[in-house]
Amino acid sequence: VAKKPETIFRFVGRRTAGLEKFLQRAQGIPNFKFEAEGFTPYAEVGKKLATATVGIVPYEESNGTHCAFVAKAVEYLGCGLPVVSTPLENLRRHFAAEPAIRFAGFDGVRFAESVIAVLRQPGDERRRVGHAASARVAQTLDWSHVTASAVDFAEAVAKKAYHKKYGKPSPSVVTLRDEVINRKRITLIQRGTIVIPQLLAQGKSNEYIMATLVDMVLAEVA
Repeated sequence: VAKKPETIFRFVGRRTAGLEKFLQRAQGIPNFKFEAEGFTPYAEVGKKLATATVGIVPYEESNGTHCAFVAKAVEYLGCGLPVVSTPLENLRRHFAAEPAIRFAGFDGVRFAESVIAVLRQPGDERRRVGHAASARVAQTLDWSHVTASAVDFAEAVAKKAYHKKYGKPSPSVVTLRDEVINRKRITLIQRGTIVIPQLLAQGKSNEYIMATLVDMVLAEVA
């Protein structure tokens, strides 16, 4: 705020206890400006991000955060926003070659310096990098691609479950990519593309979502 006093911090989502505590502390900072309207329907999140300049992922370091694949980073990039993130291992591994995301340290000073560096970039350059990142996300992390990977994983789990229950492999699971059976996989992916975002919007855990997909696969191949 001292170096870019025109900056507005926009918090999209419900006002958690941690956010309320942060806002109370930040009130004493000269020129601190923020927007925090509370819960935002998933379909409206993109509109909130459309007028932003940079998306931030300021997660602290822990075993859990290193293993997480933080969805907000994907949402930022998908909306064409440059991103500044702490160096979470899973994000660094996936986006190692992505120029639109900067990984700062796990300390406030280095993180702020990276955010300021993005804010000082020419607008045309930010938009060029952001639009290119958005196109890459659409190609590799569109729900159809994500769901296909999830279905692949669920198929493997379902195959083991079927074999354990019946003492033999399921022909349908084994040949799910055969020409005759492939339409079942396409149906699963289409359904998953609808179901997964709905479950995420409901706050369901990754374990719950994967269990749901496994049930869907078993229903198709049993």
